[in-house]
Amino acid sequence: MSVVVGLGAIGKYSDRDLLHLVQWITSDERLRTNGEILREAIEVLGFQRHTSESRERLLCAIDMASNSEYAQLRQIPSSFTFVL
Repeated sequence: MSVVVGLGAIGKYSDRDLLHLVQWITSDERLRTNGEILREAIEVLGFQRHTSESRERLLCAIDMASNSEYAQLRQIPSSFTFVL
């Protein structure tokens, strides 16, 4: 499974894609604030600026990634890659 980055619009990504992106960003276990994760996600996705929709969706993915109820979704498949 892979996620193509640089599609130009947040609407082209599924919620699951965004969740996996956040999990990938945080997989190094470095402590980051939600704002730092948000900025890194925006950079990885190739956005020049972010809209309220992109901010809202990414913050939702950040919240989901940190919520223990989503433990099963938190596992990124070993075949998961990001395509630049």
